[in-house]
Amino acid sequence: MDYRHLKFVILSLTTSISLLGPHHSFADEPLAKTEKPRLEKQFVIQDARSLFEQLKLSDVKQSGNKLMNLPLGLHQLKQRSDELNKSSNPQNSKNLSKSRQSHNFNEEKRSIKLLVHGFGSRGYEWIYAIKQFASVSDVFFLRWDWSQCPQQGAQILSQYINTLQERYPKAPIEVFGHSYGGVITAISAANYIGEKPLTMNIIASPVAGHPRLEDRCTQTIKVLTENLNQIKKSFNSALSLYQWRTRKELDGAFKDMDHNPQLVNWHGEVIQLPTNYKGHRLGHNWSISWVTDQTLKQKK
Repeated sequence: MDYRHLKFVILSLTTSISLLGPHHSFADEPLAKTEKPRLEKQFVIQDARSLFEQLKLSDVKQSGNKLMNLPLGLHQLKQRSDELNKSSNPQNSKNLSKSRQSHNFNEEKRSIKLLVHGFGSRGYEWIYAIKQFASVSDVFFLRWDWSQCPQQGAQILSQYINTLQERYPKAPIEVFGHSYGGVITAISAANYIGEKPLTMNIIASPVAGHPRLEDRCTQTIKVLTENLNQIKKSFNSALSLYQWRTRKELDGAFKDMDHNPQLVNWHGEVIQLPTNYKGHRLGHNWSISWVTDQTLKQKK
């Protein structure tokens, strides 16, 4: 092996190890391969605040399309300090790592909501939550590749959480993962070994297992989330875990399954959603809006 080849191997190994970040640990089993690995610009937080004003509750479907047309990665949709710092004339940078205007805001008042969509999301189910959370928090949205197996998505989410914790060390971070996004949120929670408080919300999510995932991925959700099981005594006290369960018979994603894929015996708190919400059957997608309202009520 010549010197250039050896240098390339060492660099590749170093890069692979660094992706996990300091606050999460994952199983050593190799990740399942996907047909279209699209991990470009990974772990760079992108500035999408200009999109926020284009998201309209009066046209959630068009707004959802705009949201899901964002490139893969973590996007800041709203900085609560925007309205407080209008005179600061922030730069139109797409890379927030190169911009320090966000630090003009009082860090003691900052809080962060990180939203994680599910499989095949069309985005419209998140518009209400984005608009409501923006009144009290910085809002970040993770566009991730749902063709990946759960552990791969969880690794990306975990690294972004690490990045946010490093950038805003005093800000409480609350993650909201819906459906398949809830699966990767749960796996990230199971591997969280940090000391900073972190809140994970798992909404209408098949965390007990789903055939589409179990059939094509090398590791089961049960194995990947075993650290959350109540039989484990080493649950991280810095982690607050909430599971928001829809009623199976009303959830279009689960009603035809022979079991309720939301039922697990985990640490944390379980909240059973009601049957109706603002005159609507409270099913799979409406669950996000209901959880949003409940979360904001608790903050008052």
